[in-house]
This record gives sequence, structure tokens and C-alpha cells, in this order.
Amino acid sequence: MWAIGRTALTLASLLVVIAILLPLASYVLAQQSKVGAIVFHLELYDERGRPITSLGALSKPAELEVFAQVYAITPPDDPDTLKEVYKGKVRGLTLRLEARGVLKDVAEGWVRFEEKRGPVMRDSERAVQLNLWIINKTSGEVVQRVSYYYTYSPKGILEGEERAYKVKIAVPKKAGGASGSEIRAQQDCAPFYYWELVYTITPDTYVKAGKPSEVFDYLRWYNGAWYIKTPLLTVNNTVPNYSSPILMAITYDKLYVTTFDVSIGIGFEVERKLRNKIDIFGGLSGEVYRGGHSWKETVYFGRGDYVYPGEEVYVWIWARPVFAFYREHVVDCTGDSLTGKEKVEFFVQDAIKIYVSELQAYTFDGDITKGPLPGFIRRWIFNDTLTEKIYNAFTLDPSDPARKAVTLAALIRSYYDTCTAGFEVPVGIAIATSAIFFPELAPFVTLLVVISPSLSYSESETVYVNGVIEVKGSIREYLDIYRSKLSYRKDPPWWCFWCSPCYYKVPVSLYIESR
Repeated sequence: MWAIGRTALTLASLLVVIAILLPLASYVLAQQSKVGAIVFHLELYDERGRPITSLGALSKPAELEVFAQVYAITPPDDPDTLKEVYKGKVRGLTLRLEARGVLKDVAEGWVRFEEKRGPVMRDSERAVQLNLWIINKTSGEVVQRVSYYYTYSPKGILEGEERAYKVKIAVPKKAGGASGSEIRAQQDCAPFYYWELVYTITPDTYVKAGKPSEVFDYLRWYNGAWYIKTPLLTVNNTVPNYSSPILMAITYDKLYVTTFDVSIGIGFEVERKLRNKIDIFGGLSGEVYRGGHSWKETVYFGRGDYVYPGEEVYVWIWARPVFAFYREHVVDCTGDSLTGKEKVEFFVQDAIKIYVSELQAYTFDGDITKGPLPGFIRRWIFNDTLTEKIYNAFTLDPSDPARKAVTLAALIRSYYDTCTAGFEVPVGIAIATSAIFFPELAPFVTLLVVISPSLSYSESETVYVNGVIEVKGSIREYLDIYRSKLSYRKDPPWWCFWCSPCYYKVPVSLYIESR
């Protein structure tokens, strides 16, 4: 009797344990099987900022079709700089990219790459390039193109993290109709678009050129890839006998996030115009815009020194800048053909970092050098076709405490970022010398020089890059700066239908002369 009761009690206890463990096991299994993703929710608006979608982001007007193409930036040790992870129609205005296939491979590659140099921090992010085409199915026109970069955490997405973005797109109405037969043909064979990645220029380009002596001293092999010494700030105290010492410094505060942005330019037949020496700026309609974050993470860095009369001093980091060139294709009832549209992009794939365990943060691997900039960089800075010199941008007056020093922020607001778009320090000019060794790429490298800004400068809540130029003697100093002749474009917010685009200049290698 007692044995029967004890058996019943044991079974009851077992059932209780099972009841407790089953939900826990299900939860653990669900967590293990959860697939991370990057999700884009598209929201369409007209010229007046009114939504033209219905049921939120679940549907779109019947006359519109949306096609997407997504590239992911790969780790530097991958022979492909960018890999396509999606191409096709967007259904329901939601595009979900799960950590499977190519995207999973790229994320795993980044984690392995980061593990080789130190702890993989959760806030270390990389990017995917989102390209969208909004097509009017009736007329066959592309009414809007979108090309933008969005970040994700490679470690997070592999652990099941989901990153969602709202992509707000203004869709202007465009004139132009079609005959009944054309409409039927387009409905039977709807066109779709994609960008063909033709080539990239990276520090590896020099190595393939046979390691030229002028450039090779500025190259470094690290973690399976080549990096190049990239100047961030240069001060040239030009007059030996009639100048004061200058203190120069640039800093990246570890408490904030350092962001590398992408510069993007889209134009018509850019390659043909550049090869035929037609106006370089006309090839891009005089416009380049910032295309979102390439990557971001908590990194600190700072260097400063005195620049004595007759000296030139520059601050640099080891970086891996990339220039990419694309051609746009359309596939319709007649097959695959080029549209004439071409795209150029500049971004930083990676920078060498050193982990400081005491601070639990990374610092850029770089330094400050007393001596002239490399000759191949100087040739591009002092190029009258591409750059312009602003004389007496600021006067350092040792007798006036208010004008004894100037911050980089003040110079930037006055002469560069007049649209308050957020400033970018150029880091791409260091690879411009490719044109010397690859004459066929010369036109594109010329374009690279004027679209290369990438390291964001801003005193916003998330980004902080600062610096100062200060006179330390008794002689008044006049600062001259250099900037690109090509304008950047900042579009108004999607809701501001009455606003016009704002155009602003960008610096060339943040080169400052004191005289």
C-alpha cells in the first residue's frame, strides 16, 4: 500500500518537474533557433509630405512597384569588398534580411576578423547598402531612387538580434504616359533595376601595382589585409623667420561613438564624361551626398604637438578606405541593358584599432609625424582643378584672448559645413595615387579626391570629434584652408515640401597653412 502511494507520489513529483522544465526547454530552444535580421519598413510620401501608403506600411498604391538590391560590406580579409545579399521585388513594403546565406557568412567573417584583434564589443557595427527603385508601372518610369547605408551588429545578428529601420521615401509625381500596348507589355514584363559593381579601389591596388617605393612606406599588412597611413589633420607653419609656434590637436572622445559615413554620388554617364575630360562636376550634377553610416563603435584617439616656424606636422591613422564604381542596369521585356546612370561611393571599410583593457575600449592605431605630407597626397591637395584655397580663414591674434585660438568646429561651421549636415574628415585622399600606376583609373581617382570625406565630425549627442589650432608666440598668424570645389547636397526632411536642398563645401585632407 505504502509502495503504491510512494510510486504515485514519485510520478506526481516527476510530472511537476516536467511541467516546470518543458516551458524552460521550449524557451531555450526558441532562443537558440531565433534568427537575427535587419528589417526595413518602407513609408512612401508625396511631395507635400502626405503618406501615400495604406494600412501603415503594409501596402502601396497599385500603380507603384518597389525593387530592392542590398550589398553588405565584407571584412578586409575577404577578397570581395562588397557582396550582394538580396535582389528582387519588395512585397508589402517590408524587406526582411535574415542572418542566413550570404549575410550570415559576412557577419561570421566580421566576428572572426574582430576576434583576432581583441574582444568583440557589442557596439561594434558594420553596414549593408540598401538600394531601392520606386517604379510607376503604368509609365515604366523610375520615380525615385534610394541608395543608403544602414548599420547592424554582426555579433548581435548571429545571436538573434533584430534591427528594424523605417525608410521614409518621398515619391514625386512624374509626367509621361504610355500607350495601351506599352502598358500591357509593361504589365506582362515589369522592369527591374540593379547596380552592377564594376570595380573597387583599395590599398591593395598599390600592391598589385608592384609596391611602388613612394607609396609602400605608407602601407601596412594587418590581420589579412593592406591598410594605408591616412592623414586626418595637417598644419603647415610656412614662414620660418616671421612666425610663431602653433599648437595643433585633434581628438576623438571615447565616451562617444566614432562614425564613418559613406559619400555617394549618382550621375549620368560619369565614366564617359571623365574619360573625355568633360566637366567632372557636371558628371555628378555638381552633387554628392552623405549616404548613412558605414560603421561605428566606441573608439578614442587624440594627438597634438607644436608646429614650429618652417615645420609641417600631420596626424594620421591606419585605415582602409574604399572607392567603388557602379553601373545601373534595367531588365525589361527586351533583356538586360544599361541605363546610363552611374554611381560612385567612398567609405572606410576598417581602421586598425588597439584594445585598451583598462578602459575597456579601443583606440585608433595612429600617431603624429613632424615632416611634410607624402608627395602623392600633396599633388592632389594643390590641384587647382579640384580644390580651392580660402585665404585668411582665421587670424590667430596672441594679444586677443578671444582670438588666440580657434577650434576645428569654428572653422568647419564658417567655411565647410554651412548646412549643419554633420561634418566629415577626408580619409580617402591617401589612395588617390592609384592614378599614377593605373592610368585607366585616373579619371575615377580624380573623382575620388573630391568625394572622399568619411570620418564624421559633429558635436551632436552621439559623435564627438574636436581639435584646436592655437598660437603660442607673439606674432599674429593667418590661417589658410583648402576645400573641394564639388558641393555636397543636403536634402530637406521628407516632410518639408516647401524647403530647398542646401549645398555646402567639404575640406580636402583638413590641410591648414599658417603664415
